[in-house]
Amino acid sequence: MPKDEPGLTALLAGMELIGLDNVGKLSRKFSDKFCIACTGGYDPQRLYYTNADLLSVPLKCNIIINGIGTLITRPDLAERSNVIYYDKIGARLTDSQVWEQFNSKKPQLLGSIFNTLRIGLPMVESVLDDTAELPRMAEFAKYGAAFIKAMGLDPIQFVKEYSASCSAFIGDCAEMDDFYSLVKEFLVNRGGYYKDTATHLLEDLKNYAGSKRMPFDNMSASSLSRRLHDGEDDLNQMDVAVNIKQDTPKSITLQLLNVTAQPTAAPAGNTK
Repeated sequence: MPKDEPGLTALLAGMELIGLDNVGKLSRKFSDKFCIACTGGYDPQRLYYTNADLLSVPLKCNIIINGIGTLITRPDLAERSNVIYYDKIGARLTDSQVWEQFNSKKPQLLGSIFNTLRIGLPMVESVLDDTAELPRMAEFAKYGAAFIKAMGLDPIQFVKEYSASCSAFIGDCAEMDDFYSLVKEFLVNRGGYYKDTATHLLEDLKNYAGSKRMPFDNMSASSLSRRLHDGEDDLNQMDVAVNIKQDTPKSITLQLLNVTAQPTAAPAGNTK
């Protein structure tokens, strides 16, 4: 893993496929840059020895990240990821034993890969109809369904299971986000329902975080509204509904889903 952002940009811009081994943790900035590279985008960089000249570096590549523990904790990167959990190594093998076993299976593996591509590729555009509900990585799901059918399995079931797995993983990542966890715990403490202006919500969240010694980012009422708006889908994964009305003043309603919540009593002039 590169040590800084310019190093990561250079790595992502110069490769079709990169593999990062033994990664311990991804920072928010690194996670955001991986998101750009997964689906394609640009990273503006200031040219060296200049004050205002910018260079837009195109980023798009395939990324393999290997490590122990939870590496991906941001829901937006989770939406773009396929997670594979390996079993703990049992009986260990020497290099010669590993290659002997692999080489004995290599012809069958290679033949299976080529046959799956040969049969599946012509079906990519027709294997799913227009009514199929695809997950965030729709293109991957479409190709995956075609190759699953080429292997004699059910493509519709594959899409359903893949979508459910993605949703569960995104929900787990949202639970690990400090801000989302704070919002949900705060809402549970309020009986599952809260309605007030962004200014009052900011004050109440800050006070609650302080009383529970939970981290709370320094933000304004408007940035809090944007954070809730941008994270609406992630909060829904945590059974929290967000409704922001563009009134004057702007009102924000938070409510736990699948829970019969009643508005809590509040002093006159306050809708909390």
